[in-house]
Amino acid sequence: MKRLVAMACVMLLSIMHAESSNDPNVTSGQEWGVWGGPGGSSAMAAWTSGHVGSPDVYVGVLDTGIDFNHPDLAANIWLNPFDPPDGVDNDGNGYVDDGHGWDFCHNDNTVFDGPGAKTTTDSHGTHIAGIIGAAGGNGLGGAGVNWHIKMISLKFNDVGCQRNEQAAAALDYLTDLKTRHGLKIVAVNNSWVGHVYSAMLHGAIIRAANAGILFVVAAGNSGTDNDHSPAYPANYSSLVATAGQPAASYEAVISVANIDANGVKYFSTNVGATKVHLGAPGTNIWSTTVSNGHAEGTGTSQATAFVTGAAALYASVHPEASAAAIRTAVLDSAVHTPTPSLAGITVTGGRLNIAWMLGLPATPPPPHPPPSCVKAC
Repeated sequence: MKRLVAMACVMLLSIMHAESSNDPNVTSGQEWGVWGGPGGSSAMAAWTSGHVGSPDVYVGVLDTGIDFNHPDLAANIWLNPFDPPDGVDNDGNGYVDDGHGWDFCHNDNTVFDGPGAKTTTDSHGTHIAGIIGAAGGNGLGGAGVNWHIKMISLKFNDVGCQRNEQAAAALDYLTDLKTRHGLKIVAVNNSWVGHVYSAMLHGAIIRAANAGILFVVAAGNSGTDNDHSPAYPANYSSLVATAGQPAASYEAVISVANIDANGVKYFSTNVGATKVHLGAPGTNIWSTTVSNGHAEGTGTSQATAFVTGAAALYASVHPEASAAAIRTAVLDSAVHTPTPSLAGITVTGGRLNIAWMLGLPATPPPPHPPPSCVKAC
């Protein structure tokens, strides 16, 4: 009964504050993951109720860099007020002029190196950022789960890099921003897969958890079972202590599998009845790319970004919610959205449902769902 009353109240408010996307990739149905239907996240339900995110909510993107000049991203990229660009480490965190974050691979403040520079185009991180927080309602390209948010670039994924010690340093950088400056950092997105366990990285995950930062992570794209063949960082747990670092009081890790527009488990996604928590849209996902572009990508990377976006959106609607409460809301949405292709091979047996998470009526499926992708990209 209480839930029905809450839904009625939210529906009344939605009439007063409805937001409607005019972004071409959304209105055409190309960006199917934000719609409803058997595989979609129903992010659109939040928008039509006026819940489009908040610039007071922050997430870290531990990935390649982000094209922070992209017209669909620029407004939602963090600009560090504690360390202006003057060649001095004004905030004393050991990183000089870390305006949008830090490049932990090349150890510099250039989180976007652009096509042809250094060894990467930063395409992957840019794609992930667009799913989490591409600006909506601006008539350009697509829209992220959050139209308003602040994303901090933690670049470490590059040729010769993506080492556990770099990821640990990036997490500690994010934790320091929250603990010293009080930024409302809700989660860090980890759309990457490593290979071996690292006590150093595990400790950083626990420290971030203690600061109230969720660790949202890709299950992996090898088609294996993480219960039997551990995949890191997906198999970490903040409830398990590591060398010199006691366990946190709650589980901060959320591991995500990839489903398509029909709610079908993608063939290459990793699963795990105890280690992979839920599914989310991850097949043929349109988002931002470098040089002001948009393109599709497929994988647990994309699915993970939807869940990070959902956690941030929940925090914008419930600003006092703890990290544990946010995680519970995300997973409960999957428990209440059972998905046959995920039954018995994920913790919840279901998929992300932002409409349920916020107590809203579901949105319809897109007018023209995309065909299935043929490979993880």
